[in-house]
This record gives sequence, structure tokens and C-alpha cells, in this order.
Amino acid sequence: MFESILFPPQATRPEPMVQPPAYFRDLGLDQIVETVTRSCDDPQLFFTPIRDRATILYRQAIMGDLEDMTLRRRFAKLSSQLRTLRRQLIARGQVKLEYVECSSLLSAAEQYLTILREFTAGFPYGKIHSQGLTDFLRYIRHCLNSPQIVRMHMDLTDLSRKLQAVEYTILLHNNKIQVAKPEEGQSLDKLVAELFDRFQQENHGGGTCQAPAGEADPRNENAILTLLADHYPELFAQLRIFRADYEDFADSRVIQLASDIQFYLSYLDYTDHMKDLACSFCYPEITETWEGCQADNSFDLALAARISEQRESIVTNGFELRGTERILVISGPNQGGKTTYARMLGQLHYLASLGVRVPGSSAALRLPDRIFTHFVETGRQGADNLREELLRLKEITEHATEQSLILINEIFASVSHEDGLFLGNRMMERFTEIGCMAVCVTFFEELAVYSPQTVSMMSGILPGPGAQRSHRITRQAPDGQAYALSLAEKKELTYEQIIRRLTQ
Repeated sequence: MFESILFPPQATRPEPMVQPPAYFRDLGLDQIVETVTRSCDDPQLFFTPIRDRATILYRQAIMGDLEDMTLRRRFAKLSSQLRTLRRQLIARGQVKLEYVECSSLLSAAEQYLTILREFTAGFPYGKIHSQGLTDFLRYIRHCLNSPQIVRMHMDLTDLSRKLQAVEYTILLHNNKIQVAKPEEGQSLDKLVAELFDRFQQENHGGGTCQAPAGEADPRNENAILTLLADHYPELFAQLRIFRADYEDFADSRVIQLASDIQFYLSYLDYTDHMKDLACSFCYPEITETWEGCQADNSFDLALAARISEQRESIVTNGFELRGTERILVISGPNQGGKTTYARMLGQLHYLASLGVRVPGSSAALRLPDRIFTHFVETGRQGADNLREELLRLKEITEHATEQSLILINEIFASVSHEDGLFLGNRMMERFTEIGCMAVCVTFFEELAVYSPQTVSMMSGILPGPGAQRSHRITRQAPDGQAYALSLAEKKELTYEQIIRRLTQ
């Protein structure tokens, strides 16, 4: 039986997170999710990673189906129609006027049936492969054929036919209205709404009322319907019975789809904008135990979104950890793409834990139980900064497990090389003890050969003068190059930077 397009039947649902995780800003996920959720009713879905592999595969299959534009447009239309209907139902519940409620319910029920019938009519079933969408379509057919909906359709048809046959006249005199059955041979076929702006104040009784001022005020409609009910008591009694019988006609699971499907549609629309960059997306293979991990031709999604607007090309990278390898140490010249690479790795794992497609041509990842980041703010120096770094490291290592992912960016840059290397070794020792996957961007190349669990990654330099950055991060041993100018720029110790400070 269908339950949700976000979770398979009997799946354990995590507690929704109201606020984004603390690491969102470090990883650039805040930029991604802010854009994606502009057209999404429930941003909490993007704040809540999933730890269950079955749920991830369930979502991946649904998103894979919706990559087909025919299906996507069909579900987008359904979502838009259901969202509009839901707003109408909410508005109806806020109007405490008997006959307006009855009329609104009648209209909403008719819309509901029309929406579902149009959606299923001529549906391209051959394009559906996922369990989630297959079960949803089966559930809609079940709803339409259920005894209650069949009975509601019959009652709706009968009631609508009788209401359409009602004839009445509205007499206006001195801002008062009077509703009566037409005399023989006389029929007034005018829209009540055209008269409402002429009414002023409600005070009906004895077949006459003064309606409240204001265009399309529901009290005007209710006043007229109340007067009309005096002339057709049996019909309006049937209308009240219809409201009582079908107050909750809309199936909650069907209505919920209006929001849930936006999780897929909004993300697909967001990533489709990057097709001009010749970027690849894939559905990662998910492992629950450590079997190594890898990704090919991946990239920072937030950066790609900005570049796509500028029509520039993007550099892709990959990574691989095998066997006992757990820690990536990324070194090389400043402005070489190291921090972007670390963000990419964090985004890969987080997006994979949402069940959406991720940047890259292929990927195999293990879902982390938690993600921890510490990205040092540029330009911060001194003992206070070091103290914050050590306290943050202590917090991370106290809560991290073998299944956690830790990303550290340029830590201990405020201390001497000797002190930074000492602290860095202690950090690596703790990561190794925990057995977690870690990514460490650092200028301390010695950390890249700390242990067999460590893999050295280097940012590249293009051939030729000027040490132009390639922004490619490759698996290679530290080359011992100091890149003195880059380091001097980072420490603000170039000739120009020193002169600038002295002349301030």
C-alpha cells in the first residue's frame, strides 16, 4: 500500500530538522538549498539527511523516473493543481458561513475528481519504473474506485444537476435585496457576484436583507443563499448532508504529494540548469559498511551554479579510497582549488544522503552518520583563533564515530610550522583511532604521509611561467615545492603587502 513518495512502506522516518545543519555554510550547501527550496513547500526535507539505504534507493528510483520531461511536466501540473486545491480547502475552513462552506466544498470536490481523472487519463505508464511512483498511481486508481468516492461522485452529479436547475430572481430596492422564485415565464440569469459591490450591510430576514459592503465578500453570497434556502428547503438540506458526508473527501496522502513531489522537481530543475556546462550527474552506489569510496568527474555544485550563469567551464575532479585508506590530505599552492575540493566531497556525501542525484559521472559512497566541518575563517590569527580551533577539534573527536565524515580546512595556520605540525600529527592520530573518513586541507605536507590510512592529494600547476593553477586535485605524493609566493600571500608577507601596511 502506498504511503509516501519520500519513504517506502514501513520505513523509519527521521525527525525533521527545522534548521539547516551547522556545516551547511562551510560546504556551500546553504547556497544550493536556498535556491532549490524557492519552489518547494517544505525546505525541511533538504535539512534532514537519511541514514537508511532502502529509503535512499527508493528516492533515487523516483528521481530517475522524473528525469523524463514528459513525466516531470505531468507531475508538476498535478502538484500545482493540488496545491491550489489545498489552499482553497484551507480558506474554506476559515469561513464560518454555512452555505458558503457547502458551496465551496461542492466546488472543491468536483475539482478534486477532475484533477485525478485528468492525471490518470492517457498516462504513459511505460515510463514508470520506480516502486514509489508505481504505487502512487495504483493508489490514485484505488481512491477513484473506492466506494466513498464513487458514492460522492454520484451525489455530486445529482446535486449539481439539481442546483443548475434552480431559478430565482433577485430584486434590488434601496440597497436591499430580495430573493424569490421567478414568476411563470420569467427567469433572471445574472451572476450574483456582479451585484455584490452594490450591497452595504447584512440584515436578512423575512426574505429581504441588506448585505455587507465590499466586493466578493463571502457574507454577501451566504446572505443570498440563506434567502434562497427558504424557497428550496429540500435541496439545501441535501447540500448540508453532502457537506456532512464528505467533509474530508480529499485523501491526505494524495494532497501531501503536492508538497513531496516538489522535493524532486525543484532539485531536478536546479541541476538541469548546468547542462550547458557539460556536467554529469549520477545516482551513487550506497554502501552501509566500509567498502572504499570513489567519485569521478565531480564538482562543487554551488560553484557550478554560479558559473552556469556566467557561461564559464568548470573543472571536475575525483577521488578514491581503497582498503584501509580513510584520510585524504590535500596540499599544494594557495588558490589551487583545495577548499573547493573539500566542499565537493562534503556535498557529495550530504546530497547522497538525501537520495538525489549527485555531481559526477559515477560514485560509490558510504552514508555518514554525522558530518563535521571546521573551515577556518580567512585572515584570523592569534591565540584566540588557535584556542577556538582546538576546542572545535575536541568537540568533533568526542562525538565522531567510525561512520562519521570530518572535513578540516587549513587548520593551525596561525602558529609556527613546528607547532602546527605537532598539532596536526595529534589530530591525525585521533582521526586514525576513530577510524572515520576525514578530509584535511593543509599546508603541512608532512601530514600527507602520516600513515597507511592516509592518501596524499595535490593541487596542480599548469606548465609555464606564473604558476597558474589548474584547479585539478590529483593523487600524488607531496613534491616538496614550497610555493613561497603563495604562502607569502596567505601570510600577507609579500613586498607589496608589507609596504601597504607600513604606509597605512
